[in-house]
Amino acid sequence: MKIIFPRSSVIARKARETTGFSQERMSRALGYKNGQFSSNCERGLSCYPPKKWNQIIELGKVEREELITAYLSDKEEWLRGVISEK
Repeated sequence: MKIIFPRSSVIARKARETTGFSQERMSRALGYKNGQFSSNCERGLSCYPPKKWNQIIELGKVEREELITAYLSDKEEWLRGVISEK
């Protein structure tokens, strides 16, 4: 599988490790049923949706701008790959 969110994955792991939570506990704290989604986010296969960011910022002591910058950088890189220059 291709890593789509390399910068956001670092933030996701950092946030979880700051809390001391397992992936499952972090997922449940964010309203998910199991730890698979957190695992996918930490591996860069997915990303927490922006509607969960306030919770991540609060739980994981993540800087708002750091999270926004990582997400936008990942999205820009992905978009540039999809829309190739000719």
